[in-house]
Amino acid sequence: MFDAQRILIFDANWLGDAVMSLPFIHNVRKNFPRAFIAVALPQRCREIMEGCPDLNEIIFFDERLTHRTILKKIHFVIMLRRCKFDTVFLIHRSATRALLCFLAGIKKRIGYSRKKSNWLLNYRIAALPRYKMHLVDYYLGLLEGAGLKIFSRRYNFFLNDAQRLQAKEKLKVAGLNDKTAYVVFHPGANEAIRRWPEDNFVAVMRYVFNTYGLQAVVTGSPADAALGKTIIQSADFKIINLCGQTSLKELAAILEKAVFFVSGDTGAMHIACAVGTFTIALFGTASPVITGPRGDGKFIILQKDVGCSIPCFKLDCPDNRCMKAITVLDVTAQIDNFMQSKRP
Repeated sequence: MFDAQRILIFDANWLGDAVMSLPFIHNVRKNFPRAFIAVALPQRCREIMEGCPDLNEIIFFDERLTHRTILKKIHFVIMLRRCKFDTVFLIHRSATRALLCFLAGIKKRIGYSRKKSNWLLNYRIAALPRYKMHLVDYYLGLLEGAGLKIFSRRYNFFLNDAQRLQAKEKLKVAGLNDKTAYVVFHPGANEAIRRWPEDNFVAVMRYVFNTYGLQAVVTGSPADAALGKTIIQSADFKIINLCGQTSLKELAAILEKAVFFVSGDTGAMHIACAVGTFTIALFGTASPVITGPRGDGKFIILQKDVGCSIPCFKLDCPDNRCMKAITVLDVTAQIDNFMQSKRP
């Protein structure tokens, strides 16, 4: 094992990917218990890392926004030089990021071998099949390739009592009684092809309300605000709409107390599993082999074979048939199984 005193981990860009990088960070800490460890990732992923006991510092880097210009990248390099990192793990295969670390004078630059950036790395790890293995394992392969030990492959989420209290107050303001059992639904997704039809979500919400007396809570990002309003307006029963109204920590605390959670392949799905909530994950174009849940919570993955290759990157799919193939009955059957398993 090589020595490292000040370590930078250049992380992923998206919420779900950031959650799936937590085992990587934990294993770096286990291998280097006395090192100073920092992570660099976009501001939108900040709350994923806040409270992580394995980190000493969070550094923000966003190539598409804050650091998109050459001048901003130069400023970032200067900042890295001042931090005096001696080691960097580049879990994101980006030639630009490798170049920034090279210019910052970080002596040990560890990343997967790639023709464009090999000359910028001095620890080149043979590339693994990115789309044939789970992302957690893909990230950890970088450590294994560097001769380091793997202690755990599970991820979790970091909450404190104050954040749980904030979430409780948010639900109270939205009209949810403290003693009311609730279920969380997350209908949005980054791409339209990953969304289950909103009418299906409403039908399942109606079923759990009529059958089990469970209150439906809808969550989502600010971009999902219109979707949340549409769902509320189309329902003939009470739904709590929190789309765009929670921080990630509040969302995690709300999920932690939910009876169960229903979502597509989203960052929220990974957070739900990280806090231990039973999750029904609806997969269409994505492969659960690659991005399926890896948290401590139990989960069920629903995915139908419609003759398409998985994973599929066709963002302009004309019919979204893979998601539409999952029926309301498919989901309610899993809900019934879960609710029956909870009975004494």
